[in-house]
Amino acid sequence: MLYNIRLARQEDGGTVMDLYRSLIGAPGCTWNPYYPTIEIVREDAETQSLYCMFDESGGLAAAASARANNEFDELGCWNKGGGNLCDLSRLAVRKDLHRQGLAEKLVKFVLADVKRRGFDGVRLLAGKENRAALALYNKLGFKICGEAFAYGLDWYCCELRL
Repeated sequence: MLYNIRLARQEDGGTVMDLYRSLIGAPGCTWNPYYPTIEIVREDAETQSLYCMFDESGGLAAAASARANNEFDELGCWNKGGGNLCDLSRLAVRKDLHRQGLAEKLVKFVLADVKRRGFDGVRLLAGKENRAALALYNKLGFKICGEAFAYGLDWYCCELRL
């Protein structure tokens, strides 16, 4: 199947939220009824930071956000190399499409695009129990640079220099 990846439009917000909500309770998922919110999705779309992958029929298959965000700075688990980093977050793949390589395709697209946008690195928080995500990030070259406890959960702090 062919997939199309593009930046989200405001009208995609509800569909992205439906995808996020459908994954609550899935193995490794750290989301709950209070996060993520429609406000976050709208802000991601407004800042042209929300990437959507659509299947051939136009259905949303996956989504991810990548934007400059200082939200994680205070965690202190990051490498001290500095640079122009963006945060990769809210990576989601529709349940019926898990284990088909879509997350990898989407993240590779996002990494190339953020590099084109002038970022020289990407960081993310990965839930310690999210084995699939950790395997993907390792495969793509992300390095665990520390650990953090935030939002009531234990995380690995991961970075990739582009």
